[in-house]
Amino acid sequence: MRRRGLVVRSSLLRTQAAGQAGELQPALNWVDRVQDTWIWLRQRPPELMIPVGTVAMVWLWRKPSRLWRLSWRAWSAWKLWQRVVQRLV
Repeated sequence: MRRRGLVVRSSLLRTQAAGQAGELQPALNWVDRVQDTWIWLRQRPPELMIPVGTVAMVWLWRKPSRLWRLSWRAWSAWKLWQRVVQRLV
């Protein structure tokens, strides 16, 4: 009887975890896109990175506040990721 109760509780917890994981799907999709972009960039020859880096530098040079905003977003994403991992462990 105790085992049956544990099995029922386990299935309820699995259902609850699946529902909560669905709420994280947009964030996980964004992480997948960033990872795919990183892989794509690493597969390109270094000659492509020079123009891409130049465009990025000009983009930041024209409006330096973007660097702060981008840094803040990266920091916030990192802290959020740490909290998510901590809850999963």
